[in-house]
Amino acid sequence: MDEDAFREQFDALRERPCVFQRALFTRLVDCSQARWIHLAERVGVSCGSEAAHARCRRWLELLRENSRFALRRKGDEPLKHYDLLRMEIGGILGLQRVVLGREPKRGEVPDVQALIRQAEATFGTLDRIPFGPVVQSIAAYRIRRRRKR
Repeated sequence: MDEDAFREQFDALRERPCVFQRALFTRLVDCSQARWIHLAERVGVSCGSEAAHARCRRWLELLRENSRFALRRKGDEPLKHYDLLRMEIGGILGLQRVVLGREPKRGEVPDVQALIRQAEATFGTLDRIPFGPVVQSIAAYRIRRRRKR
């Protein structure tokens, strides 16, 4: 099978690619709507709900708008993979801090969709979430570096 046909098949299986796929791959966060897709050696994550997908897209937009200073980015400069991971994981941990009033316990893996739904129930809309603690979590989050062998 040629690469283009393979990619088309893979994309067809992921009708709604998960917005937080990078974060889910780290296994530091989880999502109740995530549907893992395995095709040959490729792995992807699809969203099981259109409404959940829309909520996650909106949350990611808000994270991008509010985290530029914390990530030291100017204007429309594209974010690097490292910064995207910091924004996604730090943003989810910050959301947990705002919604539940605490950091995750050791071994606890936050459910992205449950947190977003709970934030909407608490604040009425994602736009009303206080972003101070969320941005602090993004700025403080550090990705563990690989150890050299």
